[in-house]
Amino acid sequence: MSLVKNKNCNARLGAVFGRIVLFGFLVVLFAGSASAAPQVDIKELTAKAEAGDGEAQLKLGACYYQGRGIPKDYEKAVYWWKKSAEGGLPSAQYFLGVCYANGKGIEKDEKKAVELYQRAAEAGFALAQFDLAIAYMSGLGGVPESPEKTFYWLTRSASQGYVRAEAILGSCYEEGRGTPIDYAAAMKWYCKAAEQGDGYAQFCIGGLYLRGDGVNEDAPKAKEWFFKAAGNGNYLGINLLGQCYLKGWYVKQNQAYAVELFKQAAENGFVESQYHLGMCYSLGIGVKKDMITAKKWLDLAASNGFTPPDSNSLGDIWHGIEQNNNN
Repeated sequence: MSLVKNKNCNARLGAVFGRIVLFGFLVVLFAGSASAAPQVDIKELTAKAEAGDGEAQLKLGACYYQGRGIPKDYEKAVYWWKKSAEGGLPSAQYFLGVCYANGKGIEKDEKKAVELYQRAAEAGFALAQFDLAIAYMSGLGGVPESPEKTFYWLTRSASQGYVRAEAILGSCYEEGRGTPIDYAAAMKWYCKAAEQGDGYAQFCIGGLYLRGDGVNEDAPKAKEWFFKAAGNGNYLGINLLGQCYLKGWYVKQNQAYAVELFKQAAENGFVESQYHLGMCYSLGIGVKKDMITAKKWLDLAASNGFTPPDSNSLGDIWHGIEQNNNN
């Protein structure tokens, strides 16, 4: 039995994280947290920006984007980031690219976003290098998908200590995307990211131990890493562990415990676990059969966009269980 990660998962995680990290980096511009940042003198900042100060234009754009000391206005954020980007500031080029990618303050244009990521990446901006790598992974903006270019830009970004790049670079080594498979290198980069609390990297380390890829197979250690990942908001591992206990993969089968695991992930919004939990209640697997509760979870999974795999697919863990249950 072999468990293979969904390779499209990395692209989705990268795209989502790119949106999240923008806010965090903007906070850093003002050397404080979102709740405890110093007050900004908007009048002074505006005067400097209007005088052509690129850093001031960057910060003023950030103020408009976040609504810091001034009403939130994405169009004005874009205006000032354009000014700063035209002056050659890589961070402004990147932020402007994110706005184009998401259609905030300007008409959505993924091709333009990738062009801006490229400029900022070539200037050494780690966040842009990461998003450019994800563009080559997912084909954003019509760029040809290229595992080699994905690997190249992830390496550039990870070498500057950018945690998300470290985690996704690890998956390139694990899966042989753009580089030969190298489990030792995968573990190295996963560990770098995991030490900084990256839940995806912690999940991946758990996967290596579960499958015995490059390390001795060790289900208890895998379980430990999956729960660490869940503590950092990543429920991929809890969901995977639930499947293992459901089917008896790598561990002694315990379907009641599988239900507990699916429930933990489902209640924290993990859509696939919502589906699996609904199936458990529907079939009476590991829990008393309850069609009302089953419908609740299956409907929730569907409303959150989950599409069950084809019943004959290798990805459908319920196919054999349904057959056995109906015999």
